[in-house]
Amino acid sequence: MAEPNFKKQAQLLKLLANPVRLEILAALSGKMVCVNNLSELVSRRQPNISQHLGIMRHAGLIDYQRKGKRICYFIVNEKIEDIIKTLERRML
Repeated sequence: MAEPNFKKQAQLLKLLANPVRLEILAALSGKMVCVNNLSELVSRRQPNISQHLGIMRHAGLIDYQRKGKRICYFIVNEKIEDIIKTLERRML
């Protein structure tokens, strides 16, 4: 059995410890959403959303796809979606 990588797990938890990032990930759960729609869904300005998206993209949690002039984001790791869904169920 492989040893857990606690450092990597701690880095993931740090990324997820931000309420705006959690809100963005919840909005992306199971679908692709464009930046302007994310801005409306999480009630934040687009530059703030873009900053958080960049951090999560750099960490490999999300990726994007261009649709004309629009940039739409999606979660690339289904384990992240599972974590978000679990948090939503546990916190209700």
